[in-house]
Amino acid sequence: MLILIHAGGYGRRLAPLTDYTPKPLLPIGNKALLDWIIEKLPPSPIFLSTNRHFEKKFIKWGKDKGVRVFVEESFCEEDKPGAVGGLHIFIKENKVREGILLINGDNLFDFSLKDFKEEDKMVNFVFEIIDPERIKGRLGNVMMKNGRIIKFVEKPKEPISPYISLGIYFFPPQIFPLIEEFLTSSLTDRDNLGSFLSWLIEKKNISVMGKLVKGKWIDIGSRHSFLEAYRIFVGRSTFVDEKAEVLNSSLHQTVILGKSRIVNSQLKGCIVDSANLENVKIENAIVGRGSDLRVK
Repeated sequence: MLILIHAGGYGRRLAPLTDYTPKPLLPIGNKALLDWIIEKLPPSPIFLSTNRHFEKKFIKWGKDKGVRVFVEESFCEEDKPGAVGGLHIFIKENKVREGILLINGDNLFDFSLKDFKEEDKMVNFVFEIIDPERIKGRLGNVMMKNGRIIKFVEKPKEPISPYISLGIYFFPPQIFPLIEEFLTSSLTDRDNLGSFLSWLIEKKNISVMGKLVKGKWIDIGSRHSFLEAYRIFVGRSTFVDEKAEVLNSSLHQTVILGKSRIVNSQLKGCIVDSANLENVKIENAIVGRGSDLRVK
């Protein structure tokens, strides 16, 4: 078995934060999101797939961690192959013959995967969410029976169960030929592993096992979920990087990153990356690197 961390996206919903730093390398507390992930993984070879735009940043991060970087020929959001397309390219170009444990690089979780062993069936890790409002229109929803996933609905208006599909999958080698078949039959869903999962179940009658896990989990894709990650995993809804300077300011549910300087300001629900703010009041915003906002 090998491990593939998917990091081929551009994280545009977190721009301008992700203009300089790929989402999986954003800091959650004092370490990158990817560092949270790799410490939970089983002892197998680790690959990371990314794009040309962020190639050098991932190579720099992974060189001392034994992580091999696979680069997709993509330079922008519009030409990326998507999650399913990227998986197909990775398998084909690396002539993979063993099972793949695939993990989306924006998943933050505290449960361990160290004991996971290669299986002969496809597996999707599943998480229970009691509040249906957290599922509606936001998450991939699955229905299970006797440990099998029998239905998948992407971002349902009304949840079909309390179980959601996590961005963690195991693909046995016998599934590989079906990836290419899916891509030729569904050109609109290349970036959606959930659609591939649904296609396998409904069109190919493939058994997909649902592995229920417990603990903490969040999918980081927006300003709100990034701030929630700090509250849930760091234990602080407001966080100030040790390199930052905050003087005579009020911070509420705000994360200050890098060499920021905040003076006489009020910030609520904000992410600030290496910016200079003085005499300002800002709510629910991402302030990008190098911003200089000063009111006299």
